[in-house]
Amino acid sequence: NAAAEDGYVNGFQTVGIVPQLQEGIRGLLIDIYFGFDAGGGVVVTAGGERSLYLCHALCEIGATPLVDELREIKKFLDDNPREVLVVIIQDEGPLPDDIAEAFAASGLDDLVYTHDGERWPTLGEMIDAGTRVFVSAENRSGGPAWYHEAFVLVQDTPFGYKSLDEFDCAPNRGEPDSPLLLVNHWLSPVSPRAADEANDASVLRSRAVQCIDDRGMTPNLIAVDFHDRGDLVKVVAELNAS
Repeated sequence: NAAAEDGYVNGFQTVGIVPQLQEGIRGLLIDIYFGFDAGGGVVVTAGGERSLYLCHALCEIGATPLVDELREIKKFLDDNPREVLVVIIQDEGPLPDDIAEAFAASGLDDLVYTHDGERWPTLGEMIDAGTRVFVSAENRSGGPAWYHEAFVLVQDTPFGYKSLDEFDCAPNRGEPDSPLLLVNHWLSPVSPRAADEANDASVLRSRAVQCIDDRGMTPNLIAVDFHDRGDLVKVVAELNAS
């Protein structure tokens, strides 16, 4: 969610969430913090009455009011009634009920999906049921039933790779039987040039095939920096068609 066009210092994306959705992104990794509006467009992480913001590491280097952004996501989904969205929240401070309140204020909780531990629905079934948004959180579970514990249902790969040769599909968070696979696919330090390398079609295809072979799962989510650099949407469409 840390987009340069939204004023984030050293943003990890070029454009914000809604433009990403318009360009085909259907999985969001978002960081939610408490912040205090200090005036003049400045949000700080300590102060008076707090509100929820999308931030990355520090709200001082970029912040977007959470409810406002959730309303924009809800509008996109209302305008596109056959789209399904996955949201994984890095919850840095807020409790489940705090985030649930923001979802309710935005109306997005009308579309959330609750996994009951039984068979996963098809995308068509989620669409027909009107439950098109899967939400999970990295740090704190509990609260409403739709607020899932991420690394019970999701397993992922490591991150922090410094070169293409380091990419692998080793287990990181989650359990071996967690049903969804998240591939963290970016180079550190983050830069548009690094994204050009990592998001090249041949690199993405090779990593996906490696994860299918090593983990016995087709990736459900591929997380990248600067999604508009390289060939992410194209390669994911190929994987979905295979």
